[in-house]
Amino acid sequence: ALCRFLAAEQNVPLVQLGLDSSVDVKDLIGTFRATAPGVFQFQLGVLSACVVNGDWIVLEDLDLASSDVTSALVSLLQRGEVYIPEEDRTLKCAKNFRLLATVQSNAPAGGA
Repeated sequence: ALCRFLAAEQNVPLVQLGLDSSVDVKDLIGTFRATAPGVFQFQLGVLSACVVNGDWIVLEDLDLASSDVTSALVSLLQRGEVYIPEEDRTLKCAKNFRLLATVQSNAPAGGA
């Protein structure tokens, strides 16, 4: 509720994504999708779209995410950028981008 309030006060879109073992890196970073028969185009994932657009994103239950997902967040947290290997390009964080996360204090780590 606080995140929604603050985002509204700043007039910034807020995206909330619940994490668990079914969410994979492609959901966050992006993947190629068929746009027509035999035609594929890279579509940004929810995290990459927020990085580019300067939106705020809340990753809920980060402790339930797979190790692949948490590993994908490392370069974003360390360097402020997202690398997309499928396109060999790097996305720099827009000025207003914010990453927020929650954890379940009673859940086992690593999505187990």
